[in-house]
Amino acid sequence: MSNPGPAVTTTSNSTGGVYYGTFTCQTTFSTVGAALTNPTIQSTTSVNNYCQIAIQNLSNGNNASADLVAYPDNITNDSTGFIDVGIASSGFSQSAYSVTVSNESYIFGSAPAGSGTSGDMVIATDSSGTSNSIRFYTNGFNKAIGLWAAKIIGSSGLFAFAFGRALTGSSKVIVNNGATTTYTVPAGASYVNITTSAASLAFTFPAAAALIDGIEIIINPSASVATATWSSSGATFIGSPSSLIANTSVRFIYDHATLKWYQF
Repeated sequence: MSNPGPAVTTTSNSTGGVYYGTFTCQTTFSTVGAALTNPTIQSTTSVNNYCQIAIQNLSNGNNASADLVAYPDNITNDSTGFIDVGIASSGFSQSAYSVTVSNESYIFGSAPAGSGTSGDMVIATDSSGTSNSIRFYTNGFNKAIGLWAAKIIGSSGLFAFAFGRALTGSSKVIVNNGATTTYTVPAGASYVNITTSAASLAFTFPAAAALIDGIEIIINPSASVATATWSSSGATFIGSPSSLIANTSVRFIYDHATLKWYQF
């Protein structure tokens, strides 16, 4: 096998890990000073371009694909119990995997048969970033960051479409806040039934940074409120009522382009 790249160092450690790279192997198996936990394989280089771990299947057969696969401890064979990231060959056609066809990429997850485990696939972001959202794009890698097709907002968990309404779970919140003159609408709430005897009530809606275009919130007071005020950090209200009538709902919709809540 030829190696067209630069000279490399291949070493191993006492726990069976293998290091392959263009730098001297570190005792921590890391060239950036941060220890890695039980690395089985580490490959390191430094290049002002993408570096890759590549696998290619040269067969164009109807069962051919190139895959990176991980297994848990409790498999009995490799037909179940795996996560598989791969791409199908140019001639791929298999009834057992009919969800994909030739040259499509995929992520498959499978729980070991008979394990009694959920088989769920978890996609999650940490809280260590500044937004921690999950964005989905289609039809090209060169889109502007804000031109996502769909997005799960990290701060609220709301699912948003680029040009449409938000899916909020239609949560219903019933609150007895007769002892206070303020009420903060919980993130994700779409219907709030207010039971209060307060003469004035100040509403705080979710901040604009946690909102997506088209979200709706309905406020229904069980009693009249003589003075009502409305606020939302980073957004303003258009047409909001200065008072509330008992058992008469007030409905708002958020427009992200103008950062405004509209009563309708």
